[in-house]
Amino acid sequence: TIYLCYGDKQLLAECYGMMTRFIGFLEQTHRDYIRNYQGYTGCGFGDWLSTNAVTPNDLIGTAFFAYSTVLMAKIARVLGHADDAEHFTELHGKVRDAFRRRFVTPDGLLSCGTQTAYILAIYFDLLDPTQLPTAGAELVRDIESRGGHLSTGFVGTPYIAQALSKVGRLDVAYTLLKQTTFPSWLYSVTQGATTIWERWDGWTHDKGFQDPGMNSFNHYAYGAIGAWLYAEMAGLELDAEHPGYAHAIIRPKPGGEFTQAQASIESMYGKVASNWQIADGTFTLTVEVPPNTTAAIYLPVPATAPVQESGLAVAQAPGVTGLPAEDGTAAFTVGAGRYCFTFADCQRICN
Repeated sequence: TIYLCYGDKQLLAECYGMMTRFIGFLEQTHRDYIRNYQGYTGCGFGDWLSTNAVTPNDLIGTAFFAYSTVLMAKIARVLGHADDAEHFTELHGKVRDAFRRRFVTPDGLLSCGTQTAYILAIYFDLLDPTQLPTAGAELVRDIESRGGHLSTGFVGTPYIAQALSKVGRLDVAYTLLKQTTFPSWLYSVTQGATTIWERWDGWTHDKGFQDPGMNSFNHYAYGAIGAWLYAEMAGLELDAEHPGYAHAIIRPKPGGEFTQAQASIESMYGKVASNWQIADGTFTLTVEVPPNTTAAIYLPVPATAPVQESGLAVAQAPGVTGLPAEDGTAAFTVGAGRYCFTFADCQRICN
């Protein structure tokens, strides 16, 4: 993540030996590519502080084994270690296949039906693409069965909103974001919290305070929702092919009856910013792209929509070039500067 944000390979190079030794350890201690198998010592805390949902450690360990090999393959390619990249890619295939054999039915159901199990399988690309609809539906079913609440702990929470976005259920991600009753992000806010709590139930109306021996009220773990707020709600995404925001991706995804959102990041080149709002039936996206960089802009409007930029038809707007439509939505590339895109009939995205 630091490399993607700054484009500096030095940290990857310095840690490469340690990271490859860690993967080597995982290779030496698996059983048929399953991690944390029954009887293995040192299984860890699993989905720590989940709520009424227990995800087996072997599923978690194997999922992260697969994810780690994906990351290592990417790192090896960045550093020019082609042979290592090939090895890690092959290893990933073996671990992913073992995960599917052990934990996934042909239809895409998981042997453990917790939210965290489905989140890891979806977000870490451990399923066949044909299985995603079933897995996504099961994740949503569990959330809805809990009255629109999450049950995830430290392992599943960082990826829950991203997993829902990936399976086309942005609406459910916004439902979780706006939830104010326990357990939820906003429950603590309704109780006066100004920092992220370690536990969903650090304090509740019916039980009061949790165990004082482990009840931090300033603890990052569940704050990972912030990454989704930046990347999905506001739309500020990294481009792995152009790290350090040399080429940004700005792709806001309105929803949840929100009518505006804005965010900015101080990159090494300067401020990258996204500010969208919906008012009087018009969707407006204002972006800032710093000097010596470019950005791809994806608007949540149809590709054929009559989009304007600073009052001009987008086809005549200086510095704006059309991109092939992605998922049927309008897309453009721009250079450095400030741009204001508008679409006057946003009924499609206002609902």
